[in-house]
Amino acid sequence: MRDKTVLILGCFPRISVPIAQCLKNHGFDVYVGDIGSNPRNLYSNYIDGLFKFSSPERSGDCFLSEIVRFIDEFQVDFVVPVSDGELSALAKYEDQLRSRAVLLLPEARKVRAVLDKAETLRLAKNLSIPAPETFYVSGEDDLDVVCENASFPVVVKPSDRSVATPLRARHAKNEADLRAILLPHIGSKIMWLVQEYLPGQGVGVEVLFWNGEARVIFQHRRLKELPVTGGVAVRCISEKPDQKMVAYALSLLSEIGWEGLAMVEFRQDPVTGRVGLMEINGRCWGSISLPIKCGIEFPYYAVILASGEEIEFPERYPLGQKMRWLSGDLERSLQLLAQVRHGEATLGCFFRDASISFSDFFGDTKDALWSWRDPCPAMEDLRFFLRGLIRRVVKKF
Repeated sequence: MRDKTVLILGCFPRISVPIAQCLKNHGFDVYVGDIGSNPRNLYSNYIDGLFKFSSPERSGDCFLSEIVRFIDEFQVDFVVPVSDGELSALAKYEDQLRSRAVLLLPEARKVRAVLDKAETLRLAKNLSIPAPETFYVSGEDDLDVVCENASFPVVVKPSDRSVATPLRARHAKNEADLRAILLPHIGSKIMWLVQEYLPGQGVGVEVLFWNGEARVIFQHRRLKELPVTGGVAVRCISEKPDQKMVAYALSLLSEIGWEGLAMVEFRQDPVTGRVGLMEINGRCWGSISLPIKCGIEFPYYAVILASGEEIEFPERYPLGQKMRWLSGDLERSLQLLAQVRHGEATLGCFFRDASISFSDFFGDTKDALWSWRDPCPAMEDLRFFLRGLIRRVVKKF
């Protein structure tokens, strides 16, 4: 009997590598598929091969024919998306792909509910789940309304997470900032969200939702983010699931009819306790390495359930386990230093942040990528960061 084969669709080392290591340890053959023109290389003892596919946005027919050929040739049993672009592509071509392999995502209409932030927020409002005040901008008239009514600072982001845009999440301190950010993109047929900025920390409620119930729940809190003002986790900690946020997350996933892995992201103000929904990641998330290192093997559990089998899940996991993504932490330090130069942060703030980064080398903080058994992914990720840093420095001279 041959080993089962998994295609991880998306070449994002801090996500793809932990998934590969998890599945390979359970006897799966693991391949990674990279779509588009990602310049990264991915070397790992746990990955049997890295393959390039055409961009589904630029050439959908080529992408479909290539992935179908790959699935047939390598007898792929499961396809696991690791970012919104891959999730969107698999949902778009689900009719052609589901007959060939198990896609770790629900039906396309349910995927749309998590990729379209406006739809996510609409569902949350109907369920009385708190979220930041949100405005929708598609033209200059909408922008004028926002400038008249919004309380600054605000966060600007595209509504549709499946569409590639030159502008990701940005912070605007005042009306001038907001207009400078959005005016160049007005008329691009993209709906923009302008949201109230919620102070505090990002909290992720991570769930394997199956047959209408949560089979496994894990929660982490972001201790450092990139960008500094809020974004992806570069340092996070495992914690006991908050019953209120868990209830919000499960009611939202149940309303959508979700099936599979999801991370429902909130922001919580530690001073006031206020909680606000940010978004739903309907696939493996950026800090997936933390639960895996805590013994909660989400990718493996999802594949087992998708196979129609059952498995016993751990009843608890270690609380207070920290993890950091080194390259992201270094990039954050550079951003903080730039803020110090522009008077937006103090030198004391920079040194406090840097001292925590230094102490992580000697404490019990886990690294998102480093492994003595598989050192290449972490080294390649650091090399990619340093190469980008050198290029930025050269451009300034």
